[in-house]
Amino acid sequence: MAENTTLRQAIRSFIKGELNNVELYLKEGTISDVNEAAKTVTFTPIDGAPIEDVLINPTLNGTLGLNIIPKDGSTGVIGFKDEIQAFLLGCDEIEKVLLTVGNSTLEVTDGLFEFNGGSNDGMVLITPLTVDLNALVGEINTELGKISAAIAGLGGVYTVNPVSSFNKSNYENTEITQ
Repeated sequence: MAENTTLRQAIRSFIKGELNNVELYLKEGTISDVNEAAKTVTFTPIDGAPIEDVLINPTLNGTLGLNIIPKDGSTGVIGFKDEIQAFLLGCDEIEKVLLTVGNSTLEVTDGLFEFNGGSNDGMVLITPLTVDLNALVGEINTELGKISAAIAGLGGVYTVNPVSSFNKSNYENTEITQ
């Protein structure tokens, strides 16, 4: 037992020295007052008073990269960089996920994946679109056949060149699927 305590103390001393005398520790508790714009929450540890302005992203500004917005009232874990600054490290319920890479953004909420603000509307359901387009091709080819028959009935000649069917592999982007 004494050997374990001595080893534990040695490891702590080494880590504390490597981190320039910064001691890291974790707390479990409840998340409230989620402020998505400020990227902060209020965190109430199981064993203590509420801690305000806990950053949801363990970066200095919390604006770029990956931001996991917790659900108000969820349980989470925070870590401390020092006795003043706390960061949310995880939570059991997520309201939304925001991912920013350069000028590209992805926002994920329950039932919705929104790319770059969603200004280009929804993604195409490729198989139903191809079925509908090919049904339209069939109708056009039928009408062209009727036109050809009518022209022939008047003594003229019209050779139908049928409209080709659509193949989804010609316009499908297989790098993004749904």
